[in-house]
Amino acid sequence: MGRSKELWGEDASTFDPERFVRDPKQANNAFKFTAFQGGPRTCLGQNMAYLEEKTMLSMIFQRYDIHLIEGQKVEIQMSATLPMKRGLRLQFIPRNSRKINFC
Repeated sequence: MGRSKELWGEDASTFDPERFVRDPKQANNAFKFTAFQGGPRTCLGQNMAYLEEKTMLSMIFQRYDIHLIEGQKVEIQMSATLPMKRGLRLQFIPRNSRKINFC
């Protein structure tokens, strides 16, 4: 389902995280992102996982500018979870060091 052209369009097999920014309805459809399943029997930990994700990403984005390293070929590895072959290479550049306390 994650690479279905019927659900995602002609560019379904390309790495394009901005598709969720362009069309927020894509991100809110539980049946398109099946990691937590959809319907009445969704994962009990789904809301906690999303809360942890948002917390960590906000902390990272406050501290770093993140850039995709150019020239890498993004491919999937065939397995049950479809991870990326060779991972996704990013460059983390520290922002101006201002103290941010979360405790």
